[in-house]
Amino acid sequence: MPWEGIPSPKEIVRYAKRIGLDGIAITDHNNIKAWRQAEKEAKRLGVLFLPGEEIGSKDGHILAIGINEFVESGLSAEETVDRIRSQGGICIAPHPYDIKGDGLKNKMHVADAVEVFNALNMDRISNKLARLKARIMHKPVVAGSDAHTLSMIGHAVTIMDACSVDDVIKAIKKGNTRIEAEYVPLDIIIQWSRKRLEMSYGDVIKYINETYSMPKAKISFALLNRFLKSNSITIWKIFAEIGINISRIYALFNFIKYY
Repeated sequence: MPWEGIPSPKEIVRYAKRIGLDGIAITDHNNIKAWRQAEKEAKRLGVLFLPGEEIGSKDGHILAIGINEFVESGLSAEETVDRIRSQGGICIAPHPYDIKGDGLKNKMHVADAVEVFNALNMDRISNKLARLKARIMHKPVVAGSDAHTLSMIGHAVTIMDACSVDDVIKAIKKGNTRIEAEYVPLDIIIQWSRKRLEMSYGDVIKYINETYSMPKAKISFALLNRFLKSNSITIWKIFAEIGINISRIYALFNFIKYY
């Protein structure tokens, strides 16, 4: 779907300030357009802004923090890491074992640090595997909220002594961090999913028409419209819980495969 992040960069920085965060990284997928607005608002409010990007390398997603220019997607993990480091940035392996398969998996050794707690990895096993592998590889660790709405911000926080972007990079590389984290509540994820579908409705309908055949297409249309029109999230919460339990089974196989 075209829409993933809902709030504007300015709203993100304001919310971070409101909940007591000293700094925040904005890492859009293969995009740095949010930087200018976010940095301006951060300066006004006294919040440390960490310029970043989540880059889709050929081998999996890589978080760049502390860069000053756009890094293109589609390169190998090694090439992506080289480009980040050439700008003085740090390379982080986000959600390395997520069940969607977007992470670097065991190739996370090329990164400077590993995200061992992603607040949207609801299967939980993926995070446990990331932490174990980071320990085996002797990698510094961080946590991330992976926030796509304001209410997701702050669920996973990396704590360190830092007053600048350079301080943050040095602290992470030295492993001088600690983590305070909890998973994003399911209600918030359902609300985000509904909003994404509303904002991307035309694209979703087009995808269903072009990809699904009957009766799958008809069922998908019915569920989509029922979900968007429903005033109660109870039934969708039940479906979500079923989905999470299925994802845990898949994540367990991932654990066995990569550990």
